[in-house]
Amino acid sequence: MKCVLNVICAVAIVACFGCDPNKSSNSSSPNQAPQTTTIDSTQNTPYEAPKLLDKSIHKGKLDPERASDVRKTFDEFKRAIGRYDGKTASAMLARESLDYYANILETLKLKVFQPDNYKALEDRIPTSVRTNVDIMAQRLSPQFIAQATPIKLYETAFDQGWIGYQSMQSASIDDLQLYDRDGQEYVLADFLTSGSFRDKLWARIGFYHQGDSWKIDLVPIFITVQKSIDDFISQNFYHPDASIEGTVRETVESSNPGQWRRFVYKKDGFAAKFPRVPLYSEDSGWRIYTSMHHLFGQFDVRVRDYDDDQSQLYTSPDMRKSYIYGNLSAIDAQSIRCRDLADGEVKIVMCNFDVTQKSSTGKTIWYFTPNNVYLLLNIAPTASYSEDSAVAFAEGFEI
Repeated sequence: MKCVLNVICAVAIVACFGCDPNKSSNSSSPNQAPQTTTIDSTQNTPYEAPKLLDKSIHKGKLDPERASDVRKTFDEFKRAIGRYDGKTASAMLARESLDYYANILETLKLKVFQPDNYKALEDRIPTSVRTNVDIMAQRLSPQFIAQATPIKLYETAFDQGWIGYQSMQSASIDDLQLYDRDGQEYVLADFLTSGSFRDKLWARIGFYHQGDSWKIDLVPIFITVQKSIDDFISQNFYHPDASIEGTVRETVESSNPGQWRRFVYKKDGFAAKFPRVPLYSEDSGWRIYTSMHHLFGQFDVRVRDYDDDQSQLYTSPDMRKSYIYGNLSAIDAQSIRCRDLADGEVKIVMCNFDVTQKSSTGKTIWYFTPNNVYLLLNIAPTASYSEDSAVAFAEGFEI
């Protein structure tokens, strides 16, 4: 099934988070289940459906001054997501957003560590939640799931660009309404993106006044997505299992290097395929385009014009070798293995290396032109490094 709804795809974006599958803070076995209580089919599911405005009293439209504060909070949240800054974005979330993912996490643990119990209960779990849980079960290692916390999952999702990166680029809020929600000040606003009118999907986003600041409540977005999926399945006579299977399959396929997007940077004279929108930075004369993949690590294209004393890099093999080894040594690379790939108008050198103190493996490809040098870099934890992905990244690069 196609990702028939941008809504359904949004579920994968909103809650399909992951991490380096080997990343862990302790030495427990990857297949060791956490301490859980056996659940029988007569019990409630660990997932509890949230309610949007229970225990709420409408107080009217938010006054302009406070509305400005809420908009500033939202804009800061957008910027953090745009920078893949998971720590900042997660710190801006309300407790209720964390509570929602705590329920999701318990459902995920049930699926991974008590599959028979999960099977007995899954018909009572909303389709959107089951979709998220199935995607997480594929993307996350059992070891990570056993140790995960809601805020760690959010941080990882924001870092990887899986929550809201695309939708947040065009997002805005409108019609800010104030509520008293069980003794807390609460603002509910329209959440609009470039696809809202096209998809006829009007989502809401909430803001709690907690402490001395406004905190983001993503639960209204989750509720909207969940309802839209249920309505779509009902109206189009889809079986929920088919919807889940199709969405999970498309989400997994989208992480394949063959599905990466091509980006063109005319100013620096190159095009490349990245796993997600790259971030730009500058360091020591390098212009750096960086993109991260949750499994296959960091992918960079770096460009640098020659300094006056580097013009011989184009003509001297010995200078190129010294330059390459010097740069790789600066990142503690060891077991460096290099070979020339081309010696024509563009000189190309490929190097494989290890960074043993960080348990990482990498590949670089250097392109020396008459005026500058291009560096392609892929580095990942050794256990998840993929030679095929590194080669695919190189094949997608053009000067």
